[in-house]
Amino acid sequence: MKYTDLDEDTCKEFVQEFMKLYDTNEDGEMDLEEFTNMITTLAKDVPVDAANIEKKFNEIDANGNGVLDEDELSAAIFEMLNEGLGD
Repeated sequence: MKYTDLDEDTCKEFVQEFMKLYDTNEDGEMDLEEFTNMITTLAKDVPVDAANIEKKFNEIDANGNGVLDEDELSAAIFEMLNEGLGD
């Protein structure tokens, strides 16, 4: 299933809401702890592995500065949704 109706602007709006909820120190960036909290909250009853979360975090952290900004997170989510989720 692909979410081709989700455009980049809409995805950025979702990310801004995620940041409001999970950027607990309100610095405009998401560190690994905040990202982990977001993933485990959104995954609910799905088991998540800390090593896999850290690996995904590092993949998304395009500039390697140890935090995710809105652009990095938005680009990653947009790409994941538009590549399809297990057709």
